[in-house]
Amino acid sequence: MNEQMVCAECGHEKRKNNRYCTECGKRLDTRPRALGRLIIVSEAGTEPDSRRRVQQNNITNERRSGFDISQFPLKIGRSDDNTFVMIDEQSSAYHALITTDGLQFWIQDLESTNGTHIDGIRIDATTQLRADSLIKIGSTIIKFEHFPETAA
Repeated sequence: MNEQMVCAECGHEKRKNNRYCTECGKRLDTRPRALGRLIIVSEAGTEPDSRRRVQQNNITNERRSGFDISQFPLKIGRSDDNTFVMIDEQSSAYHALITTDGLQFWIQDLESTNGTHIDGIRIDATTQLRADSLIKIGSTIIKFEHFPETAA
């Protein structure tokens, strides 16, 4: 027997395994989908060791194609337990935090040493991110892309 659920959009009963509501067409899939992407625009090398530089270039090339973000909050910093790990010595271990309600996105500086800049302005409070905002963390510039929810 299939378990029945209710569509949050229109209230229509649906089967648990449906991906779309058969009444309104709203996507019902609960798997995380990318809501945005972080793209490295520029990233300075931080260590003179050539082996480290090759490793950085490989990471940078991967990250320039974009890091899809689907789960929040998104922690940014040098520490390995961040969601987005920086390889920039001028960034703090726990530098910034991005949150969302699915429609709007905010970034806050986590009391980092060198601060977080959005579109050239150092932020001192939680600040709304907009599509194509440029985030400067340390000497790294990251472009934020937003994927608006679209009806399927």
